Amino acid sequence: MRHKLFACVCSSSKLGKEVIKNFNTLINDDFYTTYPKFRQEWDQDNIAFENIYKDCFLEGIKSLAVTE
Repeated sequence: MRHKLFACVCSSSKLGKEVIKNFNTLINDDFYTTYPKFRQEWDQDNIAFENIYKDCFLEGIKSLAVTE
């Protein structure tokens, strides 16, 4: 099982910068811990994904299963 770490960007237009600025205010520790709770509702058996997610996004631990 391999995962890809990626980022999405808006254009460098005034509107794009405003969208990113507003979206960035939503990303915090609560955001990263809430996602797995919603995900578990439809994929309860994927423990490997949850462990990699917790290590990379919550603990900041690099994983060979995640490529940049």
